[in-house]
Amino acid sequence: MVNRRALWWLRTYTAASFVTGVSMIVASVLDHGAWWSWLPHLLVGVILVALAVFLFMDVGHGRQRKLKKRSLPPV
Repeated sequence: MVNRRALWWLRTYTAASFVTGVSMIVASVLDHGAWWSWLPHLLVGVILVALAVFLFMDVGHGRQRKLKKRSLPPV
C-alpha cells in the first residue's frame, strides 16, 4: 500500500525515474557505437519507464473514491 502522507515523494520519484528512463533511451538510440555498448543503457531506460508507469497507475488507482458498502435489504 502507498502511504498517503508521502504521496509527494512518490510522485517526485515517479517523475524522476520517467525522465531518467526516457533520457537513457534517447541517448542510447542516438549513440553510434557498437550495439553492446548502448544495449544495457537501453534496457535500464525501458525498465525505468515501465516502473514509472506502474507507479503512476498505482497512485492514480489509489485516489479513486471508495464506495460505501450497502447493507442488504430487509428480508
